[in-house]
Amino acid sequence: MNAYIRLFRNTLFNISAYVVTGLVSFVTLPIMLRAFGQSVFGVYVISLSIAGMIALLDFGLITVLSKEVAQIAETNHDATLARLVHLALFWLIAIGVLSALVLWAIAYLPGLFSSLDESELHLLRNMLLVQAVAQLFLWPCKTANVILIGKQSFGVISLANLITALASAAIIVVVLIIGRGPVLIIALTSLMTFTVSGALLIYAVRTYHTPLSLPSGSWFIPASQNLFRIAIPLFIVQISAFLMQQQTDRLLLGLILGATAVALYEVAARIGTLVIQMVSLALSAFPPFVAHLDKHASRDEIAHFFLRTSRYLSFLVAPILLVLVVLAPQIIHLWVGDDFLTATLAMRLLTLSALYYPFLMAADSILIARDKYHLWLPFAVVAALINLALSFLLIRTYGLNGVAIATLCASLFEGFAFLFVTRNVIGFTLRAWLAEVVVPALVPSLIGAVTLGVFIYVFPITSLAMLFFYFALACVLIYSLILAFSFTPRERAQNFGHLRKHSS
Repeated sequence: MNAYIRLFRNTLFNISAYVVTGLVSFVTLPIMLRAFGQSVFGVYVISLSIAGMIALLDFGLITVLSKEVAQIAETNHDATLARLVHLALFWLIAIGVLSALVLWAIAYLPGLFSSLDESELHLLRNMLLVQAVAQLFLWPCKTANVILIGKQSFGVISLANLITALASAAIIVVVLIIGRGPVLIIALTSLMTFTVSGALLIYAVRTYHTPLSLPSGSWFIPASQNLFRIAIPLFIVQISAFLMQQQTDRLLLGLILGATAVALYEVAARIGTLVIQMVSLALSAFPPFVAHLDKHASRDEIAHFFLRTSRYLSFLVAPILLVLVVLAPQIIHLWVGDDFLTATLAMRLLTLSALYYPFLMAADSILIARDKYHLWLPFAVVAALINLALSFLLIRTYGLNGVAIATLCASLFEGFAFLFVTRNVIGFTLRAWLAEVVVPALVPSLIGAVTLGVFIYVFPITSLAMLFFYFALACVLIYSLILAFSFTPRERAQNFGHLRKHSS
């Protein structure tokens, strides 16, 4: 199979599974808001944000180990593969224990969430303790991700994600029907996730003949040292990205303004979060692909790969982001009601802060494959500190909008800094990036967004059907402009030729 076709297929697997996940979370959010109320729902979001923070404790190991598996996947070195799997299992068990201890400590740390009342604090503590127990079982099962991502078996991973999303929705519905609270949702979701992850691990071990056992022998210490040498810079960047992104904003709002502010923020951030996660999932197929590509491609070929990938990713994502910015008040009104319209500006700012992702994030995997991710480290830390400092300065004066402004400012810095770093590593020119990626995606998107704004002003949206119609109409307009003016004749011929070939 052509390598680019395989990459496209794997990316499509990841996105299709996530679309279902995103739709489930989008539909269940207003239902949970009405059932729990803003305060309890805000506490529930705080617990999920803390769990998101704990997810960073993989220290970058899953990404690096997956890359290592991909690099030996075609060499038939079964012994080396087995060692990598044993190494992964050992450290993921250790991370599971560490994660449980951290969650337990946060649950009982006095005075941390002083903005919460006694009942809210009790609820948060119970949810964190349930999540702490779950970490002991969930982390070892992530060994399956190391094997399957490295082997580029994204269809299996996507199926597991799809099952998890649908089962999560079913759990929420059942819990709400029987009148129970978010603690039971977290407990049942953790149990279900462990069941699916365990089945995935069994499948991976049996399919690729990698028996599970803990590492032994003199190779363990030097192998671990080399692993962490590559992974720690990635881990620090992940922490910085966490501080940049909305999990930290939720925690700050919970610490300073309380649970109700977190519920408002969740509404404002959900659209931008979905798009960011969609891009991240689309790019999750890249590390093993790039790890293989980097062994055989020249510097010019890598630069061409980056520009081409960023071009198509921008064509896909930039129009959606700008259309969502225009539709923000109508989405809030029809989705969760007028009580949340105060979150309109924050939703627009947070959605705009994600705009640079499709233009640059394809470079992540290239930096990792070339062991150059440490070059991005100081810039990532500065961006995170900018976001954190501005959030502290603005949150008491501007509340929800303050943390959104901080995120947008930090994202602007992050985008320009990442462009500088990746240009030096990959070798593309700024002129080529602007001409081939930014302008062809951004100009049609802006034209479509402005046109949509005029339509809404003349013919206001009054129903959910009109909202979907306007969204679809704007996307059709923008993608038509991209197809007509941004695609070259050669691209049109190549892409339609591939479509005709695979449809037949």
